[in-house]
Amino acid sequence: MLHRLRVWIRAFFGFNRSQTNGFLILIPAMLIALFAEPVYRAWYVRQPIDQSADKHILDSLLTYLKEERPPTAKGQDTTIHAPVLFPFDPNLASSKELKNLGFPDFIAQRIVNYRSRGGRFKSSEDLKRIYGIDTTWVNTLHPYARFSSANTNSKASLKEDSESTSMRALPIDLNTCDSLSLLSVYGIGPKLSSRIIRYRNRLGGFVSMHQLTEVYGLDTIVLQELRKRTFIEENFVPKKINLNTASEKELLQLPYIKSALARAITTYRFQHGAYNSVDALLKIERIDNPTFEKIKPYLTVTDP
Repeated sequence: MLHRLRVWIRAFFGFNRSQTNGFLILIPAMLIALFAEPVYRAWYVRQPIDQSADKHILDSLLTYLKEERPPTAKGQDTTIHAPVLFPFDPNLASSKELKNLGFPDFIAQRIVNYRSRGGRFKSSEDLKRIYGIDTTWVNTLHPYARFSSANTNSKASLKEDSESTSMRALPIDLNTCDSLSLLSVYGIGPKLSSRIIRYRNRLGGFVSMHQLTEVYGLDTIVLQELRKRTFIEENFVPKKINLNTASEKELLQLPYIKSALARAITTYRFQHGAYNSVDALLKIERIDNPTFEKIKPYLTVTDP
């Protein structure tokens, strides 16, 4: 029977002996693959799945998410001590006293750090601005809070108020300050101060206070504080890029210039020769007036 089938396949398809053997192996494999799934579906009986355990886990997760928890950073000690309520001054209380009042360790340290940079609390609303603090707990402590004023008779407090006021009163030059100086501005921590300095260096210097809005992570309150505490020298000249010698890579160092624009600037220079003025950039179709006004202070034209 098998011999006759081989002869018929070879005669019908024109196969040689090895091709015929392969065909005989392939046909059963194809039949198995074709009918395996329908047979499996027809005969397989699914067992009921017990979802009670999963439902319990989901219910627990929902309960956890609904709880009010202050945001914490990775690695922070979130230990909350059993609170002991007593009158306290947020401007003078030690880290230990703040912990005894029920603040987590990292919040107590954050309050102390804020004061060490010249920060002062004039009301409970000021205290609520500490990042990650439980505002509900601040409301609970409000009857116990005492806020020292500049008229206090304590010599230590007077000295602290004087130093704090003088530190906050000092204007900060945005283009010459270091990250440590920016820490004295309310709401500015190490990350934001470093981010401002890095962006300033990439620009070549700030020419407008509005450029602070381009720094990632600065909210409205912090921007308002920066405008109060910082300034830009009227005659400040930023670092400039020479249009007639700059490569695409050098042009890309300026945040306002993207790859396509950098390529267009260098291509125009190659096709038309050296730029005779920065205003000549307006001849490039890719540059609109808003973009030109942003990049103009950082560009110059000199002989190549």
